[in-house]
Amino acid sequence: MKKNLGNVAIYLRVANKENNKEDSFIDFQKKEILNYLKKNCKDYKIEYFIDNGYSGITHKRPGLKDMISKMNKGSFNYVVVYSLDRLYRNITDYLKISDKVNFIFVKDNIDTEKDKAFI
Repeated sequence: MKKNLGNVAIYLRVANKENNKEDSFIDFQKKEILNYLKKNCKDYKIEYFIDNGYSGITHKRPGLKDMISKMNKGSFNYVVVYSLDRLYRNITDYLKISDKVNFIFVKDNIDTEKDKAFI
């Protein structure tokens, strides 16, 4: 049975700036996430947040800051990310925002709504 997600934030990040390369890692992440959503979910509206050329170590990422600001206002039910390391390189940083919404990490096969032990 497909999961009803509602409003969804998709976060995409790559550390080395990609200048509109074909088959870029940003495009790869997006494709994998969209394939996951088509296969497993329904009734969702997407908003993209992209940090192209930003390390996962720094918090000074405009896409991440914008996403967290909107997340704190209750704009999303879910945040979908290709893998945990695309969001943060440090699990402690993730834990600071993990109670705001549910997260799906596609590559890691983690859905925090189902996998409460992960939190």
